[in-house]
Amino acid sequence: MKKLPVDWLTTGWVDFEYKKYQLLAYLQQVDRAFERNRLYPPLEDLEKQHHQIEQVIAAQKSIKDHFSSALTKVDWKSHQLKFDTTQQVSSTMQELESITRFALPKLEKSLTRGKEYYQSVKDQLKVEPIGLQPLYQKEGYLILQPGAQAPLYIYRYRARQVSLTGDDFHNLQTWFLYREIRSISHSLRQVKIDLLRRFRNLPNPATWFCGLDQSVPLPQTLLPISRQFLWNKVID
Repeated sequence: MKKLPVDWLTTGWVDFEYKKYQLLAYLQQVDRAFERNRLYPPLEDLEKQHHQIEQVIAAQKSIKDHFSSALTKVDWKSHQLKFDTTQQVSSTMQELESITRFALPKLEKSLTRGKEYYQSVKDQLKVEPIGLQPLYQKEGYLILQPGAQAPLYIYRYRARQVSLTGDDFHNLQTWFLYREIRSISHSLRQVKIDLLRRFRNLPNPATWFCGLDQSVPLPQTLLPISRQFLWNKVID
């Protein structure tokens, strides 16, 4: 999916019809992604675009409030400033205002749709700890199944604290290990036993299963939602 540039509002030709076409083409791609059950990166990008439009509208209001009138006279006796409130706003500013008024509800509509689908997937997500869980949860395995008939995708994860410019941040890394077929004779517990045999450097790892009956794309939907669950579980 082609993203909308961060500076799309002010780059190039600042014309309402042109920017309208640009925005609607982008939202059409987003809607198609949601129709295919692909949540990310469209949902994250939508949130950024929506936030940016809100910031621009707030800035426009601030400019209007503070700079739309011209100082015409200083009354030294009463210590008052006289302003002319009939000063005209530039045509570019008027065009930007029209664009943002049009864009905000369109972005909100698509964002609401994306959030509803996100919540729907999250509500259906089956989460299960596999075997005995250690107290140390910041490193272990994540087993994903993006559909009832789908194979299992085994990932390793690690949460780390990173210090940048004096501030501490948490970083969750995941990397794919291998794919496995789930069956009656090869349960999730057996998968964990196999992991212990393969990778002996983690003697009692935290192991989580996240799966859906509904078939969804793994990298664009199940993996990012499962990572968010794991993030909350590990960091908290």
